Amino acid sequence: MGKCRINSLVPNCGYNTEGIEAIRLLDFDDFGGFKFDFDGLYDSCYVSEVLQRGDSSYVDIAAPDSAKYSSTLNNGTYTHTVETFIGDLSASLASSLHLATKRRYIVLFRTKAGRYFVFGYEAGATVTYVNQTAEAVGSLVTISANSIY
Repeated sequence: MGKCRINSLVPNCGYNTEGIEAIRLLDFDDFGGFKFDFDGLYDSCYVSEVLQRGDSSYVDIAAPDSAKYSSTLNNGTYTHTVETFIGDLSASLASSLHLATKRRYIVLFRTKAGRYFVFGYEAGATVTYVNQTAEAVGSLVTISANSIY
């Protein structure tokens, strides 16, 4: 086994835009795996393509400037979470959100810096939501998954 050592935890020196630009969900049942950069495996940590079964398609989720991603480690398990606010409180949105809570998803999001992140591939991510009319009218949507990666 090779030696794996951390050499640096310093960010690059360039300007770094923040935030999430786009959020997409793929139904977990339609997930066919990953293709890795240079046909590698997990050790490359760079996914070049998300494989889909059949003619499935992604569901786009609103990603305003307030959308955020977090990842926490607790007892060897990461919890990956994306939160976004959809400024709508309608019967059709409530119906779609309610249906989304019954399924599991692969989550793909793109940052404003152009980087893509994927999570939920072990057992799928879940969707929860809270409707509100206090500071703003709409729905706070939370998409989360637990993972050892």
